[in-house]
Amino acid sequence: MNKLSKNIFYAITIGLSVVFVGLILFASKGNEGTSVSMGLVLMYILFIIAILTALILAIKGLVNNPKSAKFSFIGLVALLVMVLIGYFTDNHQVKDNYKEFGVSSESMSGLIGGSLIATWIILFGAVALTLFASVKDFIKKL
Repeated sequence: MNKLSKNIFYAITIGLSVVFVGLILFASKGNEGTSVSMGLVLMYILFIIAILTALILAIKGLVNNPKSAKFSFIGLVALLVMVLIGYFTDNHQVKDNYKEFGVSSESMSGLIGGSLIATWIILFGAVALTLFASVKDFIKKL
């Protein structure tokens, strides 16, 4: 990826992040439930986009270079494992305040909680890998 495309990618990523955070913070205008609901909707949208992107890139990798496609499939399996870990570590409780957002069953609560836990696992993993790579490069330059 050349420098211009990286800068465009970073600008789009930062811009979307700012827009999403602004939507979450200012959607409620003092009503706390609306911002939580808006945050969940945005989280689901981003999660679906991530899954679709991973699938499209896996198919593209399979077509372009079948030998390197195994890494794309390993990534998809890792994503599925993260979601399963999140689902099984969630307590599946349906609290009274969940019902006003349409969460009425334990399985639905488990899906929501599991996807949130998977998101946190993936986020912390990405941050840890970024920090590790930065420290490794710094040590290499010494």
